[in-house]
Amino acid sequence: MLKELLEQNRVEIYDGFDNWQDAIRGCCHSLIADGSITAEYAEAIIENVLQYGPYIVIADDLAIPHTKVNARGVLSNGISFTKVRKPVEFEPGNPTKNARLIFTLAANDMDGHFAHMERLSELLLDSEAFRGLQEADDIESIRRLAERLGV
Repeated sequence: MLKELLEQNRVEIYDGFDNWQDAIRGCCHSLIADGSITAEYAEAIIENVLQYGPYIVIADDLAIPHTKVNARGVLSNGISFTKVRKPVEFEPGNPTKNARLIFTLAANDMDGHFAHMERLSELLLDSEAFRGLQEADDIESIRRLAERLGV
């Protein structure tokens, strides 16, 4: 999966963001750039987090921004990976809601959504891959990780 995301220019690294809303917008950048989503999708994610809380932080250091299938701004199925060097605080004062590894999902049909979730789960359940992503400092180190692990 990482190899594919690298080939599609859907991997980005940032030093940090001023707030979690800017982080969401930044994490959507590569999907906007390739036409998978519009900026409206980032705003839909932000609205959902404001309404439901930081549900997108699913594990320590890991967030998966998404909304419902076929949400406004979704043009095609897509997934991207963003590494943030300074953790994003999705709930200030609660370090369990911080994340540096962010996989943004966009789906315009359930089959696409389930396919993304299955592939993402396989990647994230690989403890060596997860740890490698946490330690990666640049695109080249992510590329080496993907090649070494075949992910």
